[in-house]
Amino acid sequence: MKKYLNALASLGAGMLLAPCAHAAEDTISKEASADITYVYSSGQGMGSVTLLHAISSDFRSGTLNKPKKLLWLKYEVASYPQAFSDRVELCYFEPYRSSPSKCRELPGGASDTTQLFNDLRFDAGAYVQIQHYLKGAPGTNLRPSGKERVTWKYSY
Repeated sequence: MKKYLNALASLGAGMLLAPCAHAAEDTISKEASADITYVYSSGQGMGSVTLLHAISSDFRSGTLNKPKKLLWLKYEVASYPQAFSDRVELCYFEPYRSSPSKCRELPGGASDTTQLFNDLRFDAGAYVQIQHYLKGAPGTNLRPSGKERVTWKYSY
């Protein structure tokens, strides 16, 4: 019984003296201009690809080696108003991978917050690719409505 009480007392003292271990949260936001794209005689656009990277300097000092958990991803995708069709594929790449881990199809001009990628690894080297598959009038240049943006919210 005495051993049990001593163990319980030292456990309680350890809990009182231990620093609070709550996970901190932060966000990283990136934006880039979508490409002006040319439409071939077939009506098929060249396509537009935007890459938005989370790099080591985006993370708070002292947190780079800490494990991170993605909480959500917010995205804003440009549209191409003159295009006949604008199908978008938003793909998440885990750190330093050359092929996407998961993709989501969207219409041009979409914006939302998703937890679709929360089960994937998030750290420096992760990135989002926004690819537009466009169709339009042959010989025209399709101009985007604006910039493309992503925000990663994560805990560490």
